[in-house]
Amino acid sequence: MLQLKEVVKTYATEALTQTALKGVSIRFRNSEFVSILGPSGSGKTTLLNIIGGLDRYTRGDLLINGVSTRDYRDRDWDAYRNRSIGFVFQSYHLIPHQSVLSNVELALTLAGVSRKERRARAEAVLEQVGLGDHIHKKPNQLSGGQMQRVAIARALINNPEILLADEPTGALDSETSVQVMDLLKEIAREKLVIMVTHNPELAEAYSTRIVRLLDGEIVSDSDPYDGGEGDTVPEEREAAKVSMSFWTALSLSLQNLRTKKGRTILTAFAGRRKAAMAPTGSTRAAMPDAPWSGRLCSCRTMTWPGSNSGWSRGRKPPSERGPAPFSMGTAPLCVCIGRPKTECSR
Repeated sequence: MLQLKEVVKTYATEALTQTALKGVSIRFRNSEFVSILGPSGSGKTTLLNIIGGLDRYTRGDLLINGVSTRDYRDRDWDAYRNRSIGFVFQSYHLIPHQSVLSNVELALTLAGVSRKERRARAEAVLEQVGLGDHIHKKPNQLSGGQMQRVAIARALINNPEILLADEPTGALDSETSVQVMDLLKEIAREKLVIMVTHNPELAEAYSTRIVRLLDGEIVSDSDPYDGGEGDTVPEEREAAKVSMSFWTALSLSLQNLRTKKGRTILTAFAGRRKAAMAPTGSTRAAMPDAPWSGRLCSCRTMTWPGSNSGWSRGRKPPSERGPAPFSMGTAPLCVCIGRPKTECSR
């Protein structure tokens, strides 16, 4: 089903080349619960990202149902992620102003599924993870464990063949972690579940296979798989649509503006006010003691507590203004137009 052959991943900068994976080879069964363990920097998340098509390997090959991905283009990877992969992250990545139902529906919305069908499928998968009574709540009305179950439901909505979980219990307490792990174990009866974790106790208790990484290499595998054993290639499914319609995109945009109308109005008002306050001309600042004297400058004033400089609000130089009528004095702020910053500062 899924196989990595001598996969190498390097990250190169001008000064450094870092090798995250060093010739990793591994093969997975159609349905099993695999935990990947290792210290920070051992390449666990990099391996997960390559399996999920989020990152590209430098050398080697990733085979999906026996087909090489070396010649995959961007749209091939998009179709693979949309059709075959479900992601579960430690930080949930839920949209705060959307309901639980809308968050789970999102993957189907992006795939262009009709509203009636995506609602029915979302309600069914939320029932599966035990959240059928919470579909109209917002994420901030849920506990950490409930939010993680929403994330799992969203990952399952497209019926993927592979579920990838990156530290799914990292932000949860021990009791809630057990609930999430029970759910992942149940899913692994029918799907391939690959989980990255720092918790060896949970991995030992729930996983059917444990793979350990160190410095970008596999150092142990509790139940290696070489193929055979009655494993079958899943049926080829019709390529899923990976782009939404224009009207769906427009609807989502309008909904986003409507839920954030207060911020939108304030932003628009601030932009109009800034435009109205912008200076329409420039003033030559006649300031004999300043290094920018005689240059084309736009001068404004700022109020400083405890100051008594005698400056008042306006754009004219001090020789043309009277004393400030405030108990708090002001001081000049001048910006030279069309001059380098170094020529306009003291």
